[in-house]
Amino acid sequence: MVGNLGGFSLYFPTPDKNRLCLEKPLAQIQTLHELPPFSYEEITRRVATIDVSWFNERHMPHSLFEVEHSTDIQNSLLKFTDLQDFSARMVIVASPARRREFQTKVSRHAFREIALRVSFYDYETLARDFEYEAVRTKADFSL
Repeated sequence: MVGNLGGFSLYFPTPDKNRLCLEKPLAQIQTLHELPPFSYEEITRRVATIDVSWFNERHMPHSLFEVEHSTDIQNSLLKFTDLQDFSARMVIVASPARRREFQTKVSRHAFREIALRVSFYDYETLARDFEYEAVRTKADFSL
């Protein structure tokens, strides 16, 4: 995972730990087996439902990713709204065909507080960036 390459600790919700990523179960990729107690219990419970969470060395959320293959993007935006007081990056990952849907929903008045903080990341870009990071971290130098 790109997060591992970047030095972040990874957490996945319990129901997702058997899903495959790069032909490995997520349980083999994750580095955190329990969610760090970084905030109030109701906040950490909310983060526990996020598809992929990256934590920094202080065990604070750095990046939160919701993978939206077929479910409603609005549900993810609601989660992010609940977490808007954290400086974590918030990302919706989906097929490029869902970019317009993301733009429509994030522009709704209800999401005005997070609209500029949530980004869209499509599967193809994710794969390309992973390949780039994998090569970069193996190189003896970088430009």
